[in-house]
Amino acid sequence: MASGSGFAGGASGSSLCGKLSVLTLTNANAAGSCSESAIGKYPTASTAPCIAARFPVNSATPALSGVVNITGDNLSGLYKATDAALTVVSDGAIPAGRWVVINAPNTTVTIGSNITYTNDPLTSIAQIPQVVIIAKNIIIADKDVGKPGDPAISQVDSWLVAVGSGSEGRINTCGAGTVSESTALTSKVCDAKLTVNGPITANRLILRRTAGAGVGSAAGDPAEVFNLRSDAYIWATSYSPGTGRLPTVLTKEIPPRF
Repeated sequence: MASGSGFAGGASGSSLCGKLSVLTLTNANAAGSCSESAIGKYPTASTAPCIAARFPVNSATPALSGVVNITGDNLSGLYKATDAALTVVSDGAIPAGRWVVINAPNTTVTIGSNITYTNDPLTSIAQIPQVVIIAKNIIIADKDVGKPGDPAISQVDSWLVAVGSGSEGRINTCGAGTVSESTALTSKVCDAKLTVNGPITANRLILRRTAGAGVGSAAGDPAEVFNLRSDAYIWATSYSPGTGRLPTVLTKEIPPRF
């Protein structure tokens, strides 16, 4: 994050602790002196927030099993799952004012259909729909085999939080439905573009869609798109108005880069 103006007139590698590091996050050591090997680094490794801890479950929390339909079963609020596997589908868009959190850290959750939020106008923060899936593994199917024609699964509006460790903690964008996690990929397998709208946390993110990379102007088209949209932040802040505040702790003006 240093200004490029430091290279004016030339600069050698030994200059990093001089004029090139004026705007660089160094955090070198307790004494505050610059260290070539520490420029741009932090003194300690960061830890991802424990999202599951924000949604504690207990014996009274409703339990899900088998195949659950977010809209068809009118799910609303916090749920848990105790089985090894759970499939989540949705018949339609999640309506305004509905939020669903599935906290199942010991369960592999399969997403078996599109999950989309409503496009209807919203008049308050409380109306923002949101789905949060917390699981050991999260596997997205290639097609919705429960609907005529087996339409491809192309959009998942949800937080996807895979909390397993070691070989677990997987988010696999195409490992269920008509294929398995080990199915060999070809241009005809998992060939639908997938868009995920929501935060992603995983030990292993396995991107298996084969869409995109077309010809001509479509040569750069992606197979998967992940959007971290502002609605997730707004909803999370309103859900926990006390501890979810985002105060400004420091502002500092820096010179522009020329």
